Amino acid sequence: MKKLLLSFLALSCIYVSAYAQCPTGRYLLKTFAVDTIKDIQFGSNTATSGTGTTNLIMDVYAPAGDTMSQRPVVIFAHGGTFVAGDRRTNDMIRICHALAARGYVCASIEYRLETALALVSPNANQLMVTEVVRAAQDGKAAVRFFRKDAATTNTYKIDPTQIFFGGTSAGGILAIHLAYMQPTDPLPSTWVTWANSIGGFEGTSGNPGYSSSVKAVVSYAGAIGDTAWLNDLDAPWMDMHSANDATVPDNIGYPLGLTNLPQLMGGRAMNAKSNATGLHHQYWQFTGASHPPFADGSTATWDSTENVTVRFLYNNLTCNPANYSFIINNHSIDEFGKISMYPIPSSNELNIESLNNYSINAVSIFDAQGKEVMNIAGSNSPTSKMSISQLEKGIYFVKIHLNNNPDLVYSTKIIKN
Repeated sequence: MKKLLLSFLALSCIYVSAYAQCPTGRYLLKTFAVDTIKDIQFGSNTATSGTGTTNLIMDVYAPAGDTMSQRPVVIFAHGGTFVAGDRRTNDMIRICHALAARGYVCASIEYRLETALALVSPNANQLMVTEVVRAAQDGKAAVRFFRKDAATTNTYKIDPTQIFFGGTSAGGILAIHLAYMQPTDPLPSTWVTWANSIGGFEGTSGNPGYSSSVKAVVSYAGAIGDTAWLNDLDAPWMDMHSANDATVPDNIGYPLGLTNLPQLMGGRAMNAKSNATGLHHQYWQFTGASHPPFADGSTATWDSTENVTVRFLYNNLTCNPANYSFIINNHSIDEFGKISMYPIPSSNELNIESLNNYSINAVSIFDAQGKEVMNIAGSNSPTSKMSISQLEKGIYFVKIHLNNNPDLVYSTKIIKN
């Protein structure tokens, strides 16, 4: 199962320097006009038909007049059942403008599509699994494009440690599979065979040699092939879903109700698995059956979509490392108090404090591959100390168990210098 192999493992010096507080208002308030740069080619690959080449194009939205030298980027993929849609759908333009106005760089990408006949083909299962892999390959090329740019021409002034990926419907499915479907997961053998026939899960859509990992995933009515792929050290995710969505199931079912297509597990099922494992996430369920939720045309629903997205991204920014409000095991961090950990980075001793005076019962530290490297009993008081002098330099992940309650588990990351 894929662990949180953050792209900044080789860039810890950048990560440390970015630990300062986020600039006041930035990433939360709309303070910029928006520049749009259209028709940027970020990759290419064999066309879905198997003949010829498809150039992969995106539009980039950036805060006008921004002087910041490194900005987080959010890459979005459009919906359309993997057979239709383009990078300039209204929701893509709207969310990219909303984020760029707050200081993000945002990109709306196109990816290779199947034909509509694939949905009703006798080989629909194979065709659509292959299509999801193909689309994820193209999404990964976009991630690599920005990392390559940051390392070379720096045209877009991107922080390569803060690349997020999101999408609507099929785009949300793309984003989720890009982040969580890996050949090391418990995949059907046929899926691995089909993926390998088109270049594997990473693909060859462009910009080789750079990481395609993402910091977090934003999904509007997306889904995953199997929640078994989700692990507590994976990238955080959010999903907004209508309870009775008949296009992409909120729980477990077949897209469009077509049993010849691969079964999917939507936000509700992902929420249940993430609650059980402690994976950081936010799940927002709407009543009704609109797909995605903001398709109901309600200004209030769109405002909720925008506000939840803005807050989720902000809570995952490097400049805001302690401000989590993820749902963990049906509790939010705010319910049982934030954790203060200092100094970060640390070379010898780590101090841990529960700001709401909950007892610290146990502390575990994991390396970047998800291997537990330390485990100590807590002090059963609101404060605890932990020697980390024996750890090698690098980035680690910490899980803290609170208040003798198995549901109260706080997860975050630290730097050992």
